[in-house]
Amino acid sequence: MKSFRLLLAVGACFSPLVSAVDTLVDVGYAKYQGSVIDSRLKVSAWKGVQYAAPPTGNLRFAAPQDPIVTGTINATRHGATCPPSRPDDWTISGPNDRFTIAEDCLYLSVYAPTGARVDSKLPVVVFFQGGGFASQSSANWDPTDIVADGQVVFVQFSYRVGVYGFLNGAAVKAGGGDVNAGLRDQIKLLEWVNKHITQFGGNPDNVVLDGVSAGGSSVALMIAADTGKKPLFAGGIMESGGWVTMRPADQGEEQYQCLLKDKDCAGASDGLACLRALNESAIRSSNCWFNPNIDGDLYTDSLVNLFAQGKYAKVPTVMGSCSEEGTKYNAPETLDNPIDALTWVVTDKDNSLSNNSKSILNDLYMKPTQPTFPGKGRYWRHAAVAIADIGTHCITRNIQNYLARDGVPTYNYKYAVLDPSDEAVGYGAWHTVNAYAFWGVNRTDGGEPPSYFTTNAPIIKTVRAYWTSFIRNLDPNTDRANKAVEWTPYAGKDSRERLFIQTNNTKMERMSPAQALRCDVVRPMSDHLGRPPAKGVVTELDGKLAAKVKSASESTDLSGGKKHGRDFVGYY
Repeated sequence: MKSFRLLLAVGACFSPLVSAVDTLVDVGYAKYQGSVIDSRLKVSAWKGVQYAAPPTGNLRFAAPQDPIVTGTINATRHGATCPPSRPDDWTISGPNDRFTIAEDCLYLSVYAPTGARVDSKLPVVVFFQGGGFASQSSANWDPTDIVADGQVVFVQFSYRVGVYGFLNGAAVKAGGGDVNAGLRDQIKLLEWVNKHITQFGGNPDNVVLDGVSAGGSSVALMIAADTGKKPLFAGGIMESGGWVTMRPADQGEEQYQCLLKDKDCAGASDGLACLRALNESAIRSSNCWFNPNIDGDLYTDSLVNLFAQGKYAKVPTVMGSCSEEGTKYNAPETLDNPIDALTWVVTDKDNSLSNNSKSILNDLYMKPTQPTFPGKGRYWRHAAVAIADIGTHCITRNIQNYLARDGVPTYNYKYAVLDPSDEAVGYGAWHTVNAYAFWGVNRTDGGEPPSYFTTNAPIIKTVRAYWTSFIRNLDPNTDRANKAVEWTPYAGKDSRERLFIQTNNTKMERMSPAQALRCDVVRPMSDHLGRPPAKGVVTELDGKLAAKVKSASESTDLSGGKKHGRDFVGYY
């Protein structure tokens, strides 16, 4: 950290012919007047920067086009955030002082050290929002502390999701649309960064992607995208990502027809024109679902399959998940018996399982003891453990197995910080809670656990140092916090190294042999989350493999350990 700040100071003394980054920045098509937003931390920001034309009218569903704004623009307020796919989404449930929703939403913001110069070549991090590809859940978070601590340039942006970003159908393509318009937005953003970030003091050759949840999956999707060009980034951080349902053309067509019917456009002479004529809110639907698609262009297969085929950019990565990925926001807290819990896992996630496979799943996840909590169903945690494995832990492991196979540097983590209030109600370290350890308190959405202001405050310094070290060096160890443990790279399916992150207890461990076996057993389900099976397919889980779980060790110690039986209490 100190060396980077010294470098900036030295540059200021010995480069008089190179101007410092001004708050008025010219990006060619327009000039953006930003401001110093924190004089104490010395951070400047440019907000509401248009990186693509408004995707409205005939550009609804189309690939992003070049910006259309000109002149000098006040860049002290954020642009709009892209609208959600469903009419009941929380982002439109009422006024929000953090963001506004509008279809004209292809805007970004840039944060940089105030002392940066146009030749500083500072590392750049591009943040991808989460929201399940149906909403934008991380709009306008404040990265001031990250920028100041890490001396990095930070870019965040909004991209189309749901029906606006992933409408798939033959008519969409024929009508000038792009079935992965939302992912095209992400690529357009990265092209903008590559072209303009130098003007803000950033280095276009040192861009690292970072995302949480669907944002984490987006990072993996960018790594796997076949753009036919050199990658626009040097590395990626995938936080609690991996699960992204990608439909082939026939399944996408089903959802397109669903929307036509849902919006009374099925009888129109031009169904696509009918959908484009609807206003921004009228097109939202709770009956049809839209995700990134297997389009035969950017993506010829599902995400994990592309990594299996070696079809991805070979860049260093950090990937990991939170210990209780399936609790908060995921498994219904009312599940009170094993039948209902198993039904939720199977019906909602993979209805192709045979009866024998359902029995195997029941043995693996419904029979082992789990803790219970006041006001919660007795089998809520059983379902939560199952979906955490199937949807996140195992998918991340599967991707990293291929990275290790190909000799690509990758680091895994398990985030297990204990917050007393979350522990008391059974949430544990829930899906995406680790984001608060990177961003810090009072900088995001106000959802940080109370202990992050007190007893767990030290974890912020530890995690942020690992993350910013990776952003600067593509290695989380180079600038890690003082006395922090060295983070060993993930070496493959047999060793399964990971950094266990917990306040005053961060250490290296591994995914246990038993969990690795469970991941192997449920692999067909994990794959089906990535690419839904065709109608009529019956999925058989491997019973012989499942039988081995009983004798497998639950130890996460790197040197192995004794078998702990089938009581999974406290395992996740």
